[in-house]
Amino acid sequence: MLRILYLVADNPAYPHRDCHHTDVLELAFANREIRSVCEDATCAFEACGAAADALLDRLADLRAATHPLELPFARAQPATDNDPEHVVIDIGGFRSLILGANHRKPPRTVDGTIAWEQVSRVIILRLE
Repeated sequence: MLRILYLVADNPAYPHRDCHHTDVLELAFANREIRSVCEDATCAFEACGAAADALLDRLADLRAATHPLELPFARAQPATDNDPEHVVIDIGGFRSLILGANHRKPPRTVDGTIAWEQVSRVIILRLE
């Protein structure tokens, strides 16, 4: 998918070729294990039990969003590692997805915090 977006963005006919923001949120994964849990229903069930359906629903919602805070259940807050630059998405069953911006230089607000409304690429760091 990244290759396709790259080719489209380099196409002179593409109206926003100078802008790196796409119409959908691009997802990446911190490691193969989290990718498996997020992309395979069997792995999701093994890792999350009853919350697996909710996890897969939230991932579908993320794939349809234009930025992570577009989702009503997403909030920018410190995760358990106290990193203020993560977004926590509640998936129910006392489980959460922890996301970070996946830009080389994340967009920033005037006060230096991440401008989540401008983030178009996120990395799923872990499931808590």
